[in-house]
Amino acid sequence: MMFETILAVFIGYVIGRLVSQPSRSLRVPDKILTWDSSLLAYRPVHKTAVAERGKKYLICYEVSSSDTSR
Repeated sequence: MMFETILAVFIGYVIGRLVSQPSRSLRVPDKILTWDSSLLAYRPVHKTAVAERGKKYLICYEVSSSDTSR
């Protein structure tokens, strides 16, 4: 009885994680930033800009201070 309960909880957890992963990874970023050497800071990239090969970008998601889960 105990083994079946633990197994059912584990399977439910794994299925829940698999189902929730795609929705998080497909979320549209709130901001995309790139390094600006003249300011020594990250600056937002314009929405119509084309990504340059070899340049690094930061993808940012807004997080509420009341959100405690990761």
